[in-house]
Amino acid sequence: MSLLNQMLRDIEHNKATAAPPFAQENAVHVSPSAIKKSVNKALLIGALISSIAVFFTYLALSKAKQTTLVISQPLAIPELKTVSRQSVNEPKIKNAPIADKPKLLKVIANPIKPESIRVAKPLKVKPSSRPGLNVPTVINPQSTKNSIKAAPLSTAQQANILYQQASKTNNPQHAIRLLNQSIKLSPKQSNARLLLTRLLINTDKRQSAIELLDESLIIFPKNTAFIMARAQLYLQEKNTESALQLLTQITTSSKNEAYLALLAAAYQQNKSYPQARDHYQTLVQLNSNKAEYWLGLALAQDALNQKEAAYNAYQNALKLHSLNSAINDYIQQRLKQLP
Repeated sequence: MSLLNQMLRDIEHNKATAAPPFAQENAVHVSPSAIKKSVNKALLIGALISSIAVFFTYLALSKAKQTTLVISQPLAIPELKTVSRQSVNEPKIKNAPIADKPKLLKVIANPIKPESIRVAKPLKVKPSSRPGLNVPTVINPQSTKNSIKAAPLSTAQQANILYQQASKTNNPQHAIRLLNQSIKLSPKQSNARLLLTRLLINTDKRQSAIELLDESLIIFPKNTAFIMARAQLYLQEKNTESALQLLTQITTSSKNEAYLALLAAAYQQNKSYPQARDHYQTLVQLNSNKAEYWLGLALAQDALNQKEAAYNAYQNALKLHSLNSAINDYIQQRLKQLP
């Protein structure tokens, strides 16, 4: 690299030393007068060129002024009168001057919206205080009372209302009167009949209760409640056969405690001790806290000479402490006699 740099330097040095003599040999000497003439000529040419440029600039500006004046002049378009639909749809531009045709076309290019189109647009209606078709109207209940009469109640409804009143009153005599009215209106009102039977028995109107039950059994021959009530009255009269005849003609659930207790008492009163023992054993299994069931079982077993079983049943009846003193004395006496 150093050799190349040295060679380049030598070549540049040779060129620099050879140039002055050559320039001196070919140099041209110009006189001062020739220089002045050439300068004046250049000035003239420049002035001419500038005057031509100014002239053309003036022409361009004058043309521009004319065009702007023409554009800014107002268009000679006659005022439009009230335009009918026919004139809007078919504008008459045949007789218009040629110069005005583009402008007229420009004006008519903006079509006037017909009234039908304006009406077709959906109107924004402000919500008013008046109720519309879809708004539910609130009816004053007082006006409905005055305008609409209540439908009359049926006899069954009237009978049910009387029964409800009787079940809520604490006056038995008033309740009996209400229930009698209820039964007259609706003879098949079974609830009213049962309540009236209970009230008649509690108020010592036994014969009225019997007559009511006999009438009820004619209307409801398979009704368990009426059968049990009538059988109980038969047992109080010591009419065991009639009681058993009523109780055995129906089939009820084996877990119906009230029915089983009445049937066991009927067998006990009829001296059918094996049947009474079986039913009382079922009852103590259903409810072992009932002293009457243990007493009935002990009496049946004692009658069947089942001394040990009867002894245990008597003791279970005493442990519950719910029997009266006369029965407790009898149990104590039997416990002493049994081994």
